[in-house]
Amino acid sequence: MDAVKDLPSKLNDEKHNEEASIPPPNGLGDIRHQLNFFDRIHQTGLKTVQALKITLNQPEYHHPSKAFILSDVERLTGISRVTIRDNEKKGNIRYQDNPPGITKSEYSFQDLDAIRDYFKVGFFNGAVKRPAHLEPIILSVAMLKGGVGKTSTSTNLAAACAHEGLRTLFVDLDPQASGTMSFGYVPIIDGINPSSISSSLCDDFDDIYKIIRPTHYGNLDIITSSLELQGADLILPNPSINNVETMGPPMQRLQRVLGLIKHNYDVIICDCAPAHSSVTLNALAASNALIMTVTPHMLSYGSSLLFTKELQNFMEGILDFSEENDISPDQFGIHNDIFRLLITNDPQDAESRDVSAFLRSLYGKYVLNNSMISTIALSRSQNDMGLLYDVKRSSVRKSKSSFDRGMASMEMVNREIISLFKDHWGAN
Repeated sequence: MDAVKDLPSKLNDEKHNEEASIPPPNGLGDIRHQLNFFDRIHQTGLKTVQALKITLNQPEYHHPSKAFILSDVERLTGISRVTIRDNEKKGNIRYQDNPPGITKSEYSFQDLDAIRDYFKVGFFNGAVKRPAHLEPIILSVAMLKGGVGKTSTSTNLAAACAHEGLRTLFVDLDPQASGTMSFGYVPIIDGINPSSISSSLCDDFDDIYKIIRPTHYGNLDIITSSLELQGADLILPNPSINNVETMGPPMQRLQRVLGLIKHNYDVIICDCAPAHSSVTLNALAASNALIMTVTPHMLSYGSSLLFTKELQNFMEGILDFSEENDISPDQFGIHNDIFRLLITNDPQDAESRDVSAFLRSLYGKYVLNNSMISTIALSRSQNDMGLLYDVKRSSVRKSKSSFDRGMASMEMVNREIISLFKDHWGAN
């Protein structure tokens, strides 16, 4: 990997013109800024791949409702357990299922909200509810390559948002439905109907109300997926069957569908399929935030360049359509407020550190400071069809330090992403 070590210096010699206007501090800005960014990444990245090639001369299935003990509540709210107990006994904290003055042994997400509300330590500058003037964040987690941690990232991030008291919706847009199964739904067994967002995109926007389901996280809902969703990728590009007359442009369907329900949530997280598809493009058009997941290996890096090329083509297509029809591209509502690249499945060895340094040189400030490391605990959660937050420390074989290391890594990544949400909303 010495060749990879030398590549960042070549990147520094590249000079690029910048737009006169300034994008938001944590995002890529309007469609032109996004196009320029992805074009630069793709072109610069291709040069490094070509240089490297020359250098190397290489032609429990149903989950019980999540509950917390008092020490968990202390950690999640920042309020000491002594203070919580004292105010429970005084009847100051009102829980839905407990008469005043009675202490609790287990706490639900609704109980956490009651505690946060009483002590004014909610997410939004002390408030539990998002102020009406703040728009929800719609985040897509995407990459062309499979096996790069998209689903692990998006599902566990959704759980972390729920822990923070954010009303969260997880939208599974991958027909493989791994995210769906992580929350305890198995479409082929459960007979869920409808089992995906497909009909909402292709037939009737109002079908969205039929497919939102609860999870074992009290303030986290899910839109499930199944192989049924593959049909949407066939229908949407086909003008003879995509109902364009009644439902409008195919690439704006998800944007319109989520518009019906987005204000019921603070954060909507879309887990995209590892493919260039109409449904994935819908997610990118509907989102104002994007996380790209990349493993610290050159093959994954190459896939990220293909993905940036697809994004570039997508933006160019919209600009061309706008010019041909004499309309403003702003009409499509495509704007990015938060963009980051997350390094996943990181073994943190010498080889991965070289590639990680290379990625940071290419993407600069847009790479998250923390990476998602490979651990036994994360593998265990996937084998259990659940989340890392669902794994009990005692159930992890070998050293318990592996669990602690995996959980710490997950928490640091999620806290960093959630801090971007805070920054975007101006929440302390």
